[in-house]
Amino acid sequence: MARPKAAQNSAAKRRNTSEAILACERLDLSTADGVHKDPFDRMLIAQAKTGGLLFLTHDRILALYHEPLVAVV
Repeated sequence: MARPKAAQNSAAKRRNTSEAILACERLDLSTADGVHKDPFDRMLIAQAKTGGLLFLTHDRILALYHEPLVAVV
């Protein structure tokens, strides 16, 4: 029996969230540590990383993470 669409979406969201949490823990904090302390920004970067997205920001401090997907505009 096929799972309802809502259940499929819920499972996909949990998987994406889990992947983002793991990616957040793997971010290189050595260059940004002490300068940038916002965990929500790190989570946004991790979500962009796991989703294969470009992360656009005006916050120049986020460039300290040296992630190619972070573009300071």
